[in-house]
Amino acid sequence: MNGCWDDELNPPAADKVSYVDAVDTELQFANSGQNSIRHRVRNNLPGTSDFCPLMFKMSCQALAEFIAVSLRDRAVGWR
Repeated sequence: MNGCWDDELNPPAADKVSYVDAVDTELQFANSGQNSIRHRVRNNLPGTSDFCPLMFKMSCQALAEFIAVSLRDRAVGWR
């Protein structure tokens, strides 16, 4: 099986069912994601195939305060 990981399979697309998230957003931070028609999975992993840091949400006061700062909103108004 030389190079079996490089072979591309062409299975049919999944039946018409709703998409499921790859990452449970109640437990971990994720992005909005892209839908995979073939697998019926929303790839909401927070990164790329080269680097995908997974961070669990926890009841940490310091983390909650940092998220509340909303750096993106502050950066847009900053010039």
